[in-house]
Amino acid sequence: MTWDASLLWQFDVLVLLMMVICAVTALALEGLLSSAITTGVYSFLLCLMWTHMMAVDVAFTEAAVGAAISTVIFLGTAQYINRWIKKDRPKEQGIKQLTLVVVVICAVMMLGATRDLPDWADPASPASTYLSPEYIAQGYRETATPNVVTAVLADYRGYDTLFESVVVFAAALVVMVVLRHTSHKHRRVLHLRPKREGRDTVLRGAAQSIIPVMQIFALYVLFHGHYSPGGGFQGGVIFGASFILLALCYNLKFSMNRFQEHAVLWCCAGGVLLYAGVGAACLSLGMNFLGYAALAEVLGVSEAMARSYGILAVEIGVGITVMAVMVSLYYDLASGGDLEEGL
Repeated sequence: MTWDASLLWQFDVLVLLMMVICAVTALALEGLLSSAITTGVYSFLLCLMWTHMMAVDVAFTEAAVGAAISTVIFLGTAQYINRWIKKDRPKEQGIKQLTLVVVVICAVMMLGATRDLPDWADPASPASTYLSPEYIAQGYRETATPNVVTAVLADYRGYDTLFESVVVFAAALVVMVVLRHTSHKHRRVLHLRPKREGRDTVLRGAAQSIIPVMQIFALYVLFHGHYSPGGGFQGGVIFGASFILLALCYNLKFSMNRFQEHAVLWCCAGGVLLYAGVGAACLSLGMNFLGYAALAEVLGVSEAMARSYGILAVEIGVGITVMAVMVSLYYDLASGGDLEEGL
């Protein structure tokens, strides 16, 4: 029995309509906290859309990053800036109206261009007739990795994933540099900062129960990404979220005492270096950069298993970097850069 996606077009229309409502509402709300929560709802709806399109790995990432971590970071940032949008000056209102017109024109042009795109899941589309059949037919035999998405991201497109990790690492550095080098008088922060003693019994009990499970599940997602949706990015985000939850349920200092900032920075760079180090090792053994088959002789396994182990190694590097970057972003954004107190 085959699954006919066309039978659920009503679901697509409903979710798309709700996403549009959430997007417009987030822009219309004056409260920054309310807008941040609305964008979180938008991300959850987007997860449903990705899942319906059978892109489970993308839905997994959207749920972890868009609906969870991004919402928390938005809330943490809004905690220390002016929470209510002030009335714009006439000149600023004119710029916003011009921007809206440009956005609408671009949206109309993009929607018009979709007529030239192949239908969704069209087996005759270029993506389905060029590389995809090769990946599906030869992926497991060449990489010993049942999850073809992991094989594509960490092996066939290993360069892309490496530079994506570098971009994530650079984002943490940019946020740190900007906030640490901005004087207090130029920061739009609240002068009355909230004091969290971390003595709430319910939150503390919930954290003690949930955080270990989150970290175990994060490791499962990381190491089981070969066989099911998951991998380094998703596992790293979940592991980083456990430290953010610790800071939310206790306080920022409590979390930083257990995962200190210098350790966070070492992990940020260490994950990228591990990824690049695996590629350099392959290069030193006479293969191409990230040509994991070169590790077969060193590990005493077949080339396919060597590629599988190489994928696992770089996924661990991605997980370490992503985990540390998520924690670093929260430390800086939720405290205004001075690491005094978060949400």
